[in-house]
Amino acid sequence: MAFNDFRNYHPYRLTPRQRKFLKHWEKRRTIPKWKYILFHGVLREGLVCMLVIKLLQFVFDPQAFIGFYVNPMGVLFMLLEVCFWLGGGGIIGWFKHRSFETEYEMLKSMEHF
Repeated sequence: MAFNDFRNYHPYRLTPRQRKFLKHWEKRRTIPKWKYILFHGVLREGLVCMLVIKLLQFVFDPQAFIGFYVNPMGVLFMLLEVCFWLGGGGIIGWFKHRSFETEYEMLKSMEHF
C-alpha cells in the first residue's frame, strides 16, 4: 500500500505477502510436526551446514582434514560433530515451526477484517 493511499484502508488489513504466508503455512500444517522438524530443521539446516563446513575444511587443508579424521579419536570426534549438527538442526526446526505457527495464528486472527 502506498504511503498516502487511504482508500480501503484498515489498520489490520493483511498485505498480499501475509496472505501468501497464510496459504503456504496452511499447506505445511498438514505435515506432522516431527516430519517438519526432521526435514526442515535436521536435514536442511543441520546436515547442510555441517557438510558445507566440512567441505570448506577439506578444501582449505585436505592433509590436516584427512590426518585428523583417520585415527580413532578423529572418528569419535566426527561422530560427536554429527550429533551436534543434527541436534542443532532439530532445535532450529522446532524454533522455526513454533515461530511460523505463532505467526499463522496471529495473522489468522486478523484475517476477518
